[in-house]
Amino acid sequence: MKLSGGIAALVMATTILSNTAYGQVSRGDRYSGATWATRSPVLAQHGMAATEQPLASEIAVGILKKGGSAVDAAIAANAAIGLMQPVLNGIGGDLFAIVYDPKTKKLYGYNGSGRSAAGRDLAKMKAEVEAAYKKAGQEPKAHIPPVGSLPITVPGAVDAWFALHAKFGRLKMEDDLAPAIHYATDGFPVTQLIASYWKATWPRSRRTRA
Repeated sequence: MKLSGGIAALVMATTILSNTAYGQVSRGDRYSGATWATRSPVLAQHGMAATEQPLASEIAVGILKKGGSAVDAAIAANAAIGLMQPVLNGIGGDLFAIVYDPKTKKLYGYNGSGRSAAGRDLAKMKAEVEAAYKKAGQEPKAHIPPVGSLPITVPGAVDAWFALHAKFGRLKMEDDLAPAIHYATDGFPVTQLIASYWKATWPRSRRTRA
């Protein structure tokens, strides 16, 4: 079927007006909401989780659906991210938390930062830092280097999990950690961003692990 020039122009005009009405003002823009935003707002009635790893967010929501508390969900997500995104999170790190308890209407803070190693005092640390810079052929600086063994402290994350769980947890710790254990056993898809992080970090880790 052929359209006459007048009808074709009318169809085009109607399409343009329709797209504009829905917010599609140019290619790639959104139909509604903020212009050129990547995602629509997430809405929920009874719980929500936000992480950098979609599977970790899904795990946290699943824990909430099982009757777990926000702390249960956070522990489950943290364990999963430690597995799936270890370049930024992990059981070898620290944990800082602020928890609001609706029953007492109070805020609780937890400092899960690790302590320095028992065999490393300040004088020894300064000497080792100076030696590390000299070994690298650089002028010593009065701060802890960002890589190598010197900045590593005793991990505090796992102890923080159990301390927070003892006060705010509803499920068993086994239930909180079960999803991460499942993915560690059966595997998980490595996202493009994390793959690039691993690729960039591995050579540097081999050079500075001593």
